[in-house]
Amino acid sequence: MRILSAADRTPQVAAPRRLFPSPAGRPVLRVAYLALLLAALAALAAAAVFIGSRLDRGILTSEVPPSPSALVVASAGPSASSAPSVAPSASSAPSGVPSPTAVPSEQPIGAWTGLQLSRVEGGPTDVLAFTAWSEGYFAIGAPTSDGQVTAWTSPDGRSWTALPSGIFPAAYLAAAAPFGDGLIVIADGDLDTTQLLSSADGVTWTQAGDTSPGVAALPMASTAAGLVAIPTRDGTGLLFKAAGSDPAGAWEPIALPNQSRIELTRVAAFDGEFVALGTERSGGGAAPVVFTSTDGRTWMAGSAASRQADGFTMLAPGADGLAALSSTVDVTPGTTRFWTSTDGARWTRSVADPLGSIASGEGDGGAAGLIVGDGSHILVFGDSGRGRYEFWTSTDGAAWTRLRVSGDTSGAVDAQANPHLLRDGILFDTQDGTWVGTAVGG
Repeated sequence: MRILSAADRTPQVAAPRRLFPSPAGRPVLRVAYLALLLAALAALAAAAVFIGSRLDRGILTSEVPPSPSALVVASAGPSASSAPSVAPSASSAPSGVPSPTAVPSEQPIGAWTGLQLSRVEGGPTDVLAFTAWSEGYFAIGAPTSDGQVTAWTSPDGRSWTALPSGIFPAAYLAAAAPFGDGLIVIADGDLDTTQLLSSADGVTWTQAGDTSPGVAALPMASTAAGLVAIPTRDGTGLLFKAAGSDPAGAWEPIALPNQSRIELTRVAAFDGEFVALGTERSGGGAAPVVFTSTDGRTWMAGSAASRQADGFTMLAPGADGLAALSSTVDVTPGTTRFWTSTDGARWTRSVADPLGSIASGEGDGGAAGLIVGDGSHILVFGDSGRGRYEFWTSTDGAAWTRLRVSGDTSGAVDAQANPHLLRDGILFDTQDGTWVGTAVGG
């Protein structure tokens, strides 16, 4: 398309041109010429009146060139040479069609680049169990010196309400997980007593009986299929509660291949499925072991690149993959190794761990930080060995971003803080208080 220059847009006046011979000797033609000219002028005037009336009625607006501000550059689609589109103004929209409105942008998973820390008054402290659920978040704390246990609920991770004491038994271990639209808590106390409690609203709780055949109060995971728990008290198989079943009903024991040789340590939900990791002992040796299930009842053995004397100890699911830690079996602290998986079934050793292992001292070979995951983000938090605590996030365990920390860091950035992932940040609890780090996007 040729761009008009200023000269092109300036009307050019041509030299006069005679349509008829000189009127001096042609008086009749002069009269005819004048009559023709008057008729043409009358026709032009009538046309102008007609066009003006049509413009007033809005009929010919599509013929009016758009102003430069109305032009929108077309994005490169199937053809990069597509002509720019014209955005109609609100006043030209047809009757009954709403004007465009601004749609709030949704921060994509993995876009965290920083944390803005602030102290939370009345938040959970010394937390034993923490979970997100349909109504927000739930946390249960460790018993005080007089055996009292406090639990908290929150709709957003910032405003917390403490539940009355006496609901939950004194426990040295506890686990919480969503079950249907409600919650289930397992509290493992003294004298090998384990209690299961359920709630539909997070406030009113009902004791749902014991957890025979002996579930420990650690790993649980839930999907739309139901709830899976690891019975680490006797160390064999899995336990399952189907979605929609009575929370107080009996657990369904699930047998695994080579069950007598397997000790599971962690279970998580990933992409709507269950993933369980642990250790298989055979002939005096040990190796990491993997199982997956779509329904909680039928489990398939996965694969982990063989590493003699290793067993899985930690599991963290993200949106696009999972990360795990293994450690040398029967050795303290052992040598920690980092693993990743894209599907939960196939695992490989990785060097992507942003913090790595402790290089010297009593903990030589142990993990240099904590690793947790909530199905959206994976968090690694700990001493980097560079004289500072660091926070790293990932959605797949392979690509990591170190979070810039700002705000009130007086209590959250130290070895005593326990991190819990929120949908939009991280909650840190200590014995002395609670902090929340609101995620800052890129």
